[in-house]
Amino acid sequence: MKTPTAGAEFVLAGFRGFEERLNDNLKVIERRAGSILQREERMVRDKEHLLTNLLLHKVGAAKEKLANYNHQLNSLAAMNIKMQHIALENFGQSLKKNVKVKIDQQRLNLQSLEKELNRLSPHYFLERGYTRTEINGMPVYQNQIKKGDQITTFTLNQKITSTVEDITDYEQ
Repeated sequence: MKTPTAGAEFVLAGFRGFEERLNDNLKVIERRAGSILQREERMVRDKEHLLTNLLLHKVGAAKEKLANYNHQLNSLAAMNIKMQHIALENFGQSLKKNVKVKIDQQRLNLQSLEKELNRLSPHYFLERGYTRTEINGMPVYQNQIKKGDQITTFTLNQKITSTVEDITDYEQ
């Protein structure tokens, strides 16, 4: 380097070579960085896709689980309604039977009362051959009868009017 210009040219040539190597290295770095960024972007998209699918799967599973619970609840409710319906039908049948039994018992009771009432009726005794005797519309046992009183005797089919001629007391 004989001259300062030659020295400067040599240094400048060294800088140009260095600058070219730097530019080449920069391009390599940019390519590698771009490649790394693309790879990272693909990985992010893949992860995003995986997360979306996982979320959709979880949501679908939750919906299916809810649908199963809903179906179970509906089945239980239907079964409960059916059981209550059967219980109500059984209660209705039991009630009908009990009412029928009670009505039959009351009918028998009424028949018994009717027989008792018929036995207490004067007509019952008249049918059996007995008679009923009155004086002035009152039963004989409530009045003292005297000779000459007019009495009325009732049979089943007749009304007989008599005059008392003789009275004999029984001794008890």
